[in-house]
Amino acid sequence: MTRFIAWGSASREESARQLEIAVTAQAEKPRRKYFLAIERLDQPAHTIGDCGFTWIEPGVAEIGYFLEPEFWGFGYATEAAKFIIDLAFDLDAKQVIATCDAANGASEMVMKRCGMCRVHEPQPGRLRYAIDHGSPG
Repeated sequence: MTRFIAWGSASREESARQLEIAVTAQAEKPRRKYFLAIERLDQPAHTIGDCGFTWIEPGVAEIGYFLEPEFWGFGYATEAAKFIIDLAFDLDAKQVIATCDAANGASEMVMKRCGMCRVHEPQPGRLRYAIDHGSPG
């Protein structure tokens, strides 16, 4: 399930540590990270993934999204990513970027469905997409 994730955890203990980091980040001033749980409307309080962004430089936000495998292919990642892109723009982002493993076609399709365009490769085997504020998407 985590083969395409460039960050994150591989154990329950590491997951708990990452959650603690995320909760602590909410109180940072200025805030750098905005991550939200993804839930289905018909199953409230049942987290199926997360989506959010990190300010990587002034005016530039990098989004990320993750879903449990049984929820792949239903459009949840695209819906969540579009919401997070809009949130970043509402919080004054000028550009939103996303990266994925070059072999992760599903993640690349999410970026395309969000109106993002492919830009330079950050490193071999990784893809980067971006959308600028005001771009159709």
